[in-house]
Amino acid sequence: MRKSFVVLLVLFISFVSSGSFAPTPVDKQNIDFLRSKSVELKSLYESLETSLEYLQTFSKFEKASPLHLDSDDGENELTYWHLQGPNQKKHFEGIDVESLQQVALTKKGSPVLYAVLDGGVNINHEAIKDYVFTNTRETLNGLDDDGNGLIDDVHGWDYVGQNVGSDSMELTREFVRCSKLSQKDSYCSDMIAVYTYQKAQVEKTVADLDATIARVEEVQKQIKQMIGDETYQGNIELISVIENYFYAKDEKFGTYFTTYYVPPTRAKGLRNFIHGFLDYYDTSAKKVEKQTQGYDGTLTDTVYGNNLPIGPDPSHGTHVAHTVIKVFETALGEKLAKKYLRLLPVRVVPDGDERDIDVANAINYAVSMGARIIQMSFGKDYSSLGGKELVDAAVANGLAKGVIFVHSAGNDGRVISANDNFPNGYHKKEKTFFTNWVEIGNSTHTAKFEDSENPYRIQSIAATSSNFGSMVDIFAPGSEVYAAYSEKAEETTRYKFLTGTSMASPVFSGVLAVMLYQYGYLDPVKLKDAIIGAARKTQSDAPVVFWERLHHGSYGKNFELLIEGEDYKRVDMHFGETSKSGGLLDAHQAVCSVMELEGC
Repeated sequence: MRKSFVVLLVLFISFVSSGSFAPTPVDKQNIDFLRSKSVELKSLYESLETSLEYLQTFSKFEKASPLHLDSDDGENELTYWHLQGPNQKKHFEGIDVESLQQVALTKKGSPVLYAVLDGGVNINHEAIKDYVFTNTRETLNGLDDDGNGLIDDVHGWDYVGQNVGSDSMELTREFVRCSKLSQKDSYCSDMIAVYTYQKAQVEKTVADLDATIARVEEVQKQIKQMIGDETYQGNIELISVIENYFYAKDEKFGTYFTTYYVPPTRAKGLRNFIHGFLDYYDTSAKKVEKQTQGYDGTLTDTVYGNNLPIGPDPSHGTHVAHTVIKVFETALGEKLAKKYLRLLPVRVVPDGDERDIDVANAINYAVSMGARIIQMSFGKDYSSLGGKELVDAAVANGLAKGVIFVHSAGNDGRVISANDNFPNGYHKKEKTFFTNWVEIGNSTHTAKFEDSENPYRIQSIAATSSNFGSMVDIFAPGSEVYAAYSEKAEETTRYKFLTGTSMASPVFSGVLAVMLYQYGYLDPVKLKDAIIGAARKTQSDAPVVFWERLHHGSYGKNFELLIEGEDYKRVDMHFGETSKSGGLLDAHQAVCSVMELEGC
């Protein structure tokens, strides 16, 4: 699920007077008037400030999901910071790709096919097109040439379907299923209770937000009436004098003087965004039933969908795919990278929770095409009845074929377990963990968060939102990672900084791909274990403060709205305790571990 929204208060002042741009001379009487109204104005500003602060608590409101988008376009000093080595001056903790460069060219390698299971990948993007896998057993002729049941799957497959842009949450789908049962077991009783609670929370949020926006509009109207729109609106010089005069006396006063010039369009956009969350709780048949063309409605169907893996919104998958490419490309250079690395795009994620049957079919498809790495930067809180078993069987199939699964741990800021974060590497039936599965947390380039009043993590390179705990194997750079980005097929030259475990896990996949290229004759599970075992330990003894959510109903709210003890609890630990490895991805140490070189 990919949604994010940031409320920005942009001071916009337009002035048009008699068809020309000409500020009115500063009038002392106007300033004296404003001074006389200062007490009353300050009261209104403070009221407006309270409303705006309340609005800003919703600015990070986001459905818990590893499909998290962040940051702006354009290169800056952070571009490819994640590929650098440790930099104490800049506080960067990158993976040190140069270590891979020293070894990658010393021997002839073997080809590596990595599959990206995601919401779609723009295979036409300039940074990706030369790496796209081609199924040589298939041609674009409307026939199933290779006999796998999928027609014209030349460059991957879409199991979601081009006719499906949005979908419901798994929680909603399970709620509907449970509601139809005459007798409710404990699972269904809990499911119904959680669904009811979460929906009520979203509805309350929508109502509160609507009321706040109405309050902002009313206060703006009062300010406008008080200072006189005709007198002040077009007078840039006067506004400047007023702001400078009052700024010296009250820092906030000058700022909020101009607020009424800013229509609450941003707030209205936020309102529409929050209203959109109600769609995820829609229990109508169209929202709950799988809509993919060709799907027969059974958990045994494997032939449906289409051969267009770009999807209606390939932004997230494009970024993930290029992140893997960039690591491999930096280590080997473009010429060798384009010769030995191939991308297989498989669409499984809609705007909503992915379906387990799609994930299972996508895994089996990728394995059949010869993928050596399956990259999965998505997840959800619940798995469907019978769905977990389907995915487990597919992962077991991958294990038998030597495939490594790299999965993002998620951005809920909590300890995850085998029962609340799907898909995962826990074999439900066997009650064991898959050895070919790796779970990645998100590390950041900054090591300090100043606000200790809210449950931020303090003095840590762990990203605030990253999940953690014994289910997480290792952390990798995932904050403000720069890579290709494309919201539609025609957008082929855009790049963007994105943040989340979705970005961290393909960084790991990139290192693993280089290792498979160099040491493809070794057991891939042992290669994976060697990379994790060589994790870089941090030197700081400062405690890490985590906030752990206590119930699923709190996952849809920003932590600033949560109540300690009711919605979350503080967990104090050191970074080394937040994952199995207790450290960060380090390419240099990984090479040493694999090669078993003395003196490394």
